[in-house]
Amino acid sequence: MLSVFKGDHSVVPAVAENKIFSITPAMRVVSASRYAGFQVAYAVFGFFIHFSVLLVVSCFINLAVLVPEIYEFLKDIALLAWPVVVIGLSLTLIQYLLARFVFLQDRGRVFALNNRFSCVRWISAT
Repeated sequence: MLSVFKGDHSVVPAVAENKIFSITPAMRVVSASRYAGFQVAYAVFGFFIHFSVLLVVSCFINLAVLVPEIYEFLKDIALLAWPVVVIGLSLTLIQYLLARFVFLQDRGRVFALNNRFSCVRWISAT
């Protein structure tokens, strides 16, 4: 990065070299700024989705306290949905343990893959 700042542009591919994807440097900068804008928009959209879900859940909990029939309904749903929660949590735990102890070097203290091919297979399978 410092060499490019000093004027050594030998590591930066020229626009003429790339015949298939001939994107001008200006369009590359525009693409990078659009990407940042999309990231902000996705974060805001995610906030509204979380807010809506939490609002609905809190309304159900409020109604369950006030109306006994809704409490029974929610209890039945919880009894039916517990396997989904257990499987989701166990998969998350298995992914973390595999990433730390199998795929990363030095038991996860170094960010370097040890078993790259098995890691790619695991990622594509999950």
